[in-house]
Amino acid sequence: MGGAPSLILPGLWQGGVEDNAWYKEHQITHVVSLGEETPKLKLKGRLHINVEDTDVTDLSVHFLEIAEFIHKARMEGGCCYVHCVAGVSRSSAAVLAYLMAHLSLTYKQAYYGFLARRRDTACPNSGFVRQLRAFGRKGRQPVTQHLRKQFPGGEDLLVIDRMELEAADPRRMPLPAAVPRGK
Repeated sequence: MGGAPSLILPGLWQGGVEDNAWYKEHQITHVVSLGEETPKLKLKGRLHINVEDTDVTDLSVHFLEIAEFIHKARMEGGCCYVHCVAGVSRSSAAVLAYLMAHLSLTYKQAYYGFLARRRDTACPNSGFVRQLRAFGRKGRQPVTQHLRKQFPGGEDLLVIDRMELEAADPRRMPLPAAVPRGK
């Protein structure tokens, strides 16, 4: 349904449930599992949030935890895989929350300007979209500040990720000035 896993940013993959061989082949060190299933293999880090894919599920209460987990994995040189059953809705919402917090993006910039270009099956449900839009309006800034404070020295990662964003479609996605440009 959601297709093969997609490389979103260096050290960040998104998709559905995969077999253990895939995790080893792609050197996955950290996993965010959104749903009942989580891989049964040894990892450096695992965040398991058992939530349903419904428009009344409140995933926003986990946005800080998700963003912090993904960012820490990447800052430590790890490779994080964010998945749900199909890799379409819950995992997309989680990755979008991270992109919005890490790079100070609006929902529109994160989804239409980037994620939908990296994973064409990305489609958070309507409830998650409402939560992400609200997060962009009032909840993102404190999470962004928290990531900067909690993980100092992340400028190189910001530069790399900014280049990835610009490569996705430099004409259609204006980025905030707060995100450093390439050196």
